[in-house]
Amino acid sequence: MFGIVTVAFLALASWSVYDLFQQLAFLVGIGPTSVEISHYPFYPGASCRLLLTQGSHMELQYLNLVLACDEQATYRQGTDVRTEVRCVREDAILELEQVQSKRDSAFEHECELRIPEKTMHSFRSPNNSIQWKLIVNGKVGNWPFERVFPIIVFPEDSSRKCD
Repeated sequence: MFGIVTVAFLALASWSVYDLFQQLAFLVGIGPTSVEISHYPFYPGASCRLLLTQGSHMELQYLNLVLACDEQATYRQGTDVRTEVRCVREDAILELEQVQSKRDSAFEHECELRIPEKTMHSFRSPNNSIQWKLIVNGKVGNWPFERVFPIIVFPEDSSRKCD
């Protein structure tokens, strides 16, 4: 009986160590992702420059940058409280394929971000919210990845001139 338990624990430990090394290889292979913006705050109709940096030293099969807006609603249905999240807008900012970074430095790409005009600003209440975010997704080797960067879009200010 003791032998069976020992074999089971050894098998579980072996699988755990294998999984740990797979996750470490995934994180090291993909590397860090960062998005830098030229100025803040964001307003509907405004634009700014973005610098996307991907730290992988391997070839990227593809790399995409998307501006997305999610609407979240919480409501009661009978005695249950339900929360629904729906993507209400998705705008592609950047779509690259077969990207090769330099050996000594991370891949960098500069592009323009324009917040759509006449859109709802970021908003949060106990039951509803509007959340804007930048989504970077790509694939390095056999590893697809996605990184999300929340942003805040401020209400349009009528006394402020657009960029």
